[in-house]
Amino acid sequence: MENQLKTPDKLNFEAADLAHTWKKWKEELSLYADLALDGKDDKFKVKMFKYLIGSRGREVYDTLTFAETENDRTVDIVLQKFDTYCNPLKNETVERYKFNSRTQQSGESVSKYYTELKLIAAHCGYGAIEESLIRDQIVCGIKDTQVRERLLRDSKLTLKERIKEIENTQAEVHAVKSPSHGADFRYCGRKHEPSKQKCPAYGQSCRKCNKKDHFAAVCGRSKPQQHKSRGNQKNQRVNLICDDEDSDEYYETIKTITGAPTKHVYATMNVNDRPIKFQIDSGVSCNVIPLNKLKGLQCKIVKL
Repeated sequence: MENQLKTPDKLNFEAADLAHTWKKWKEELSLYADLALDGKDDKFKVKMFKYLIGSRGREVYDTLTFAETENDRTVDIVLQKFDTYCNPLKNETVERYKFNSRTQQSGESVSKYYTELKLIAAHCGYGAIEESLIRDQIVCGIKDTQVRERLLRDSKLTLKERIKEIENTQAEVHAVKSPSHGADFRYCGRKHEPSKQKCPAYGQSCRKCNKKDHFAAVCGRSKPQQHKSRGNQKNQRVNLICDDEDSDEYYETIKTITGAPTKHVYATMNVNDRPIKFQIDSGVSCNVIPLNKLKGLQCKIVKL
């Protein structure tokens, strides 16, 4: 078993937070000792400690002073000495300043922010009120002012409830900002960003017709279905219209969206390379175009 275990890395005495680094290293050492050094005497364990901690650790060991009662050096005594060395007395005023000035960083999740506050608070001596102060600091330090206002309106929330509230709100905002990929794209039949380059079928050959840029599973789809799928996707993303440089002749292009103070919303779309102004109405079951406009498109008109 001893030969199969990976030994702990050397302790990094240059770490920015030596106390935290030492704590984690000591935990790893304890696990290793339980599994690999069981039954060994203290003399052997102390030698193993000096070997594992590295050359810098051995230099520190040589500077330690031991009382006469500590001449029989056990691992526990050595660990206590290193605890004192790696955990100098903390200035509570400085630590509390760090705590009170710690705000949520850009891109930092609320869970990560909470963890960082808890690590700082451990050196602040807050005692029984530590959790309530962390809760209050989260409210003061989060970046989203709207979430802060919501939390301030409900002062009865516990720390866990407050974190859960923030996570739920951020998830809702992300869902609104994220583009909707609800439509299946006709080249691949899958959902992806509205860009030809994002399509997994782009550059691929169809096994059915040997043509490029589509999969066999969608080969032969009718044009009306393609139009409908594309149109549905645009309707879902009115607030997120972006330029799509797809050159395929069957992809309509929305040029402008008019939402003015009127009750009607219009979109100018290219049909057969001609701009046509349409009124958007999500309640209708079919698309309507004036006859004179249709004739101007030079399309073949089929009577039903």
